[in-house]
Amino acid sequence: MKLNLSKELVMEAVKLALVFVVVGVVLHFASVKVMGPHNLNDMKMYAIHLGATAVVAHILLEAQGVNKWYCKNGVACRA
Repeated sequence: MKLNLSKELVMEAVKLALVFVVVGVVLHFASVKVMGPHNLNDMKMYAIHLGATAVVAHILLEAQGVNKWYCKNGVACRA
């Protein structure tokens, strides 16, 4: 399967990355507020943050109808 790095695909990836950054920052600050400062060099905590970011972002995107829209209009679905 050949990957076509079109401008649309890159823009979709950038938008998704921005969602993950925003969700990750919000979750990080929330966890610091609840648990106090912690060391992100701790790989276990880092993995928990990344996993929680992915789960929350996916749920938010699903709740907003973005996943349904993507299935109809996304670059990967038109290939």
